[in-house]
Amino acid sequence: MKKSDFPVIAIIYAIGFWFLSMTMELPEEAQTYPLVLISALLAVNTIYMVRQYLNWRQTRQIENDVAKSFGQFIPMQFFGMVAWCVGYLVLMDFTGYYLTTFVFLVGSMLFLKVPKLHIAITVAALALMTYVVFTWFLKVPLPVGTLFGG
Repeated sequence: MKKSDFPVIAIIYAIGFWFLSMTMELPEEAQTYPLVLISALLAVNTIYMVRQYLNWRQTRQIENDVAKSFGQFIPMQFFGMVAWCVGYLVLMDFTGYYLTTFVFLVGSMLFLKVPKLHIAITVAALALMTYVVFTWFLKVPLPVGTLFGG
């Protein structure tokens, strides 16, 4: 078991239960899909926690991996991505989901120096998947933004 497992497991549970409380406020017919996803998240987190506990029972050791995990920490990369995420959330209301997501994905992957072919494949696959799942299958309207009359 690693020392970093404790906060990760706790944060995932907190996020899962927070989403669960928000999902319960939705109309009943809109709760099914989010409940399946949240249940899966909590189940996988529980399985991970049990596996880590069983590992600890065998070794009786908790590895202090915090220094090792953050040994390659690059502050510029971290704070740059935080800024990109904040910008993404702010621009979503103005320019809508599709344009903002395209700019976010391309910009963040260029910032992280991802090869251009991988960027193209990722953006195309995500756009297709988003359209098929949300627009075609679930019929969920995505934000169009005030710029485009939303």
